[in-house]
Amino acid sequence: MAHLEDLKSVIVESLERRGVLSSIQGKMRAEVFNALDDKSVVKPKASNDTILINQLIQEYLNYNNYKYAAMTLAAESGESGLALSREFIESELGVTTTQKTRELPLLYSLVHDFAERRKRQHKTQAGNTFGTTEQYDSTEEHDRVAGQQHDSIVESDNGFSAHVITKKHP
Repeated sequence: MAHLEDLKSVIVESLERRGVLSSIQGKMRAEVFNALDDKSVVKPKASNDTILINQLIQEYLNYNNYKYAAMTLAAESGESGLALSREFIESELGVTTTQKTRELPLLYSLVHDFAERRKRQHKTQAGNTFGTTEQYDSTEEHDRVAGQQHDSIVESDNGFSAHVITKKHP
């Protein structure tokens, strides 16, 4: 019995070292899923949006070597033979990529673009102060500061309005 355990251990170590153990496990999981998948249940036809999303996820999974997850997605979605070109997906989503960003899955570019857009929105909103109130120790201090400033309301092209205080130069 000890020889059998030793043999099993050597085989597992060899497969891990060669990097094929996870692939075999993934294939086995996908095959088990296929065996359990009830073919009599008709899946609804995937919408174009669903197909694009699945392709984005598939590209991400393959890039990160999540092979069994990619195989399972392909089997479960019924899109195992479908592979849309990156150019087609970029065109459908209205995304432009550079040579540098083409090295990564498109999903990374989309996340990066949304994060950058959010940063720009926060900067724009941070620059727009509405109804800012300042406290002064005395009426005299308020009058002195007010005499050195010019207040105005500025409205931008995108509909934001901001209360702008500019200091007058002596």
